[in-house]
Amino acid sequence: MVLVGHSMGGVLSRLMLSSSGDQLWDAMLGSYGMQGARLEKARAKLGPYLYFEPLPQVSRAVFAAAPHRGTPFAENRVSRWAAGLVKMPVSMLNRFKEVAQVLVDPNAAAPVALVRPLNSIDNLSNQDPFVKAAADLPISPRVHYHSIIGNYTPDLEVLLSSDGVVPYASSHLAGADSELVVPSWHSVQETPQAIIEIRRVLHEHLTGLASPKVATVRAP
Repeated sequence: MVLVGHSMGGVLSRLMLSSSGDQLWDAMLGSYGMQGARLEKARAKLGPYLYFEPLPQVSRAVFAAAPHRGTPFAENRVSRWAAGLVKMPVSMLNRFKEVAQVLVDPNAAAPVALVRPLNSIDNLSNQDPFVKAAADLPISPRVHYHSIIGNYTPDLEVLLSSDGVVPYASSHLAGADSELVVPSWHSVQETPQAIIEIRRVLHEHLTGLASPKVATVRAP
C-alpha cells in the first residue's frame, strides 16, 4: 500500500509509519510525575493516542508540503483566530475532561497546566510540544518515502525557502528515496510537476510489486 498525504495529511501519514516509543508520552505528560493508580488511569485514557506502531500494510509514502516540524504560520493572528473557531466533537471533549481529572494531583503545591484539547491548527505550530516530539519519531525501515516540496520564495536558497506556509526545513526529511522541489505555493499537489512525480512513484511501486519477491529494507 502507498500513502499520499498533503500538508497535515502528510504529517498524519508519517505518524502512521512511525513507532512512538515513549517520546510522545514523555513530551506531553512527563512533567506530571504520575505514579501508581494515577499513571495507570492516564495510560488507559491517553495510551491509545500516544502509543502506536507503523501500519504493517504500508510500504511506501509520498509527503507533499508536509510540515513535519510545524510552521510559524500557525502562530499568526489569523491562524489563532481560526483555531478558536474549530469545535471538537462532544465525545472528544468529554475524553479530555476525564483526562484532566486524572492529571490533577490533589497533593501538588501548585497546579500544573492541564493538557487542553488541540485542533489541526494547534498541531501545525512549530512551537507545539507534540509536533516537536513527533518530528523525531523513526519511520519504519520497511517504508520507502518521497517528499514533494513547494518553493514560493525563489530568491532564497532552497534551505531557507518556503511554500508560503511551510518552510523547506520543516518539509525536508533525511533518508527520503527522493525529494522534488517545485516552484509553487503550498498547494503543490495541484501542480503538473507534482502530479507527474506521484505517478512516477506509483509506477515505481507497481514495478517493484511485479518483480520477484525480495525483501528490501531501507537503511535507517
